[in-house]
Amino acid sequence: MFDNSEDNMPDVISVIKKSGNPAASRIDVPHRIIYICDILDDYISCGIISILPFLIDKSDYDPITIKICCGGGNVTSILSLIHEFNKLDVPIVTEITGIAYSGGALIASVGDERLITKYGELMYHYPVWAVPFERGMHEHEADIRRTKESYNRLLVDIASKTTLSFKEFTDHFLTNDWFLTPKEALKHKLVTGII
Repeated sequence: MFDNSEDNMPDVISVIKKSGNPAASRIDVPHRIIYICDILDDYISCGIISILPFLIDKSDYDPITIKICCGGGNVTSILSLIHEFNKLDVPIVTEITGIAYSGGALIASVGDERLITKYGELMYHYPVWAVPFERGMHEHEADIRRTKESYNRLLVDIASKTTLSFKEFTDHFLTNDWFLTPKEALKHKLVTGII
């Protein structure tokens, strides 16, 4: 259980990577801002998830802002972070401040309001479903299948917010990375505004 009293709540929390180096991902508790500016892995995702209760207790009405400049990361880490964001019962604003590639683009989709700066860029693609060859493909086949199913359900959710059908949406990046300018992202309603 978290002690969310004002005396015990830090102002800014850095999410620390396993190596002990501070990551560029930070959480500004008083202003309810999460900065995701690093390649996402289990350590960063778990760090952000563990601090969400601090943000929730601040207010039920003020939005949580997620500022994104992220090139992606580990698929399961990103899916778990998105799952936790979707469970929040507060408004979420996502702001793409630079690049939102791969998992960064997926995280940007969770916002009730999805914004991008005029210099921002989105990129969607299918992840490489890597399997450790030394252990053999069959050992991980069920795990990979479940992850693919979760990923595809997320893509269905994203497509439902756009002007595109699921097939039109995914056809853009089945074989190549799909890069979008802010105007293109707005045209397809992948974002709701340019700032």
